[in-house]
Amino acid sequence: MKEVTRRTDPQTGELFFPKRANQKFARPENRIKFNNDAANELRREREHINKPIHNAHVKLRKLMVGRNEAEFSIDFLRGYGLDFNVFNHYVLYNGIQRPAIFEFVFIIDKVNKEVKIIRHGRF
Repeated sequence: MKEVTRRTDPQTGELFFPKRANQKFARPENRIKFNNDAANELRREREHINKPIHNAHVKLRKLMVGRNEAEFSIDFLRGYGLDFNVFNHYVLYNGIQRPAIFEFVFIIDKVNKEVKIIRHGRF
């Protein structure tokens, strides 16, 4: 018979005898609190990235209701509150990598100061 060794609960630091070989926490409440704390810390670290992307996506959805593509001036979109420094991925559109926020792809024409927004994909 194997000897059961005491373990330390990573949440509370208390010593306990595990009932299972893979048990890491003394009580389920400790495991839940530990995992919730870790998830909240990750959310706080990502907040400065996720919040501007989320806000831009909400504004784009309102702006593009009933449209699959539209052209706007850069000044209008900046006044509307869109930030062109934040994207969450790039999409290969007509052979060119284009910045995108979720389903919205941006084709930016800096010469004419216009942006074409295209709803792309299965959204």
